[in-house]
Amino acid sequence: MLAALLATVTLAAPALAANHIKVQGAEFDLCIDNTDGKEVAGNPLQVWKCYTGSSNQAWNFSDTGKYPTTFKLGDSNLCMGVQQSPLADGAPVVLMDCAAGYDHTTWSAPNGRICLLGTNYCLQLDDDCAHDGTKLKVMTLSTSPSQLWDVKEPAYE
Repeated sequence: MLAALLATVTLAAPALAANHIKVQGAEFDLCIDNTDGKEVAGNPLQVWKCYTGSSNQAWNFSDTGKYPTTFKLGDSNLCMGVQQSPLADGAPVVLMDCAAGYDHTTWSAPNGRICLLGTNYCLQLDDDCAHDGTKLKVMTLSTSPSQLWDVKEPAYE
């Protein structure tokens, strides 16, 4: 009886707001993704196949769509950022507490790149490898295609 009841229960994914976006590689069909769906500070970010309505890939930023901005994971209080200080090539991109006043959670977007505000460090795939599970890091601004990103809005399309 219990097994039959459990078999009929379906879990709905959380609804995504209209201002949630997906951030997808301009040269590859992968989106910035919260690794294993763990909503904890320090969790590394990766790229993964883009999924419609995935809360692991839904990012929130100001309704104006202008930079500088923070990329907040859905409706959580966690932002995309870099904990390492001082900054250096290869520093991992992780979830960070948005309210903690960290310097490395504000981004700008020059020419299709997403760079930490006031620096030449830009979001890039680790080892320039475009595969599910590849972690994100920051690297000095370059011509690498793995530094090019597109914002897709809304995230549920």
